[in-house]
Amino acid sequence: MALDTSKKEKEKGEQGEQEQEGEQGEQEGEQEQKENKNKKENKKENKNKKENKNKKGEQGEQEQVQEQARLASIISD
Repeated sequence: MALDTSKKEKEKGEQGEQEQEGEQGEQEGEQEQKENKNKKENKKENKNKKENKNKKGEQGEQEQVQEQARLASIISD
């Protein structure tokens, strides 16, 4: 009888350990998913910033060309 009780307690202990390991694995998996999601969002945000910077640069170049054309027309008049 005492052997049965200690065997059951040992099995319960092992089962508890397995459940804890399972929960820990789940939490680690969720954390990894969050990190991957954040990486994707940061990558997308950086790409958008770069595109906006390029657009501003192109707009600035166009404004310079227009200003040069305006000045050239003033000089030629």
